[in-house]
Amino acid sequence: MQRRPASVTPADYVTAAEVAALLGLSGAHAFLARRLDLEDARGFPPPVPWSRCPLKWRREDVAAWVDGLAGVPSAALDAFPAPGDAARRAVMMQHARKS
Repeated sequence: MQRRPASVTPADYVTAAEVAALLGLSGAHAFLARRLDLEDARGFPPPVPWSRCPLKWRREDVAAWVDGLAGVPSAALDAFPAPGDAARRAVMMQHARKS
């Protein structure tokens, strides 16, 4: 297991809740539900390896990612609806078919 470098301060890292706020999401859970898709398809930085619980990201990596999106991180989320959104749409489609 890797250890955190001694010269780093807690202010150098952000939590899932802080990332969610940057992305305009409702909270940490909403971000974590999309995290792997964002990493795979949009190049979102992975969490630091020594941070398992809670997950943390380097503040400068997240800021650079947001800057790469021209400051509009919510645009990267459009392709990845929240899991609840997809389920809600499926139920709505079923109701529409019955009508």
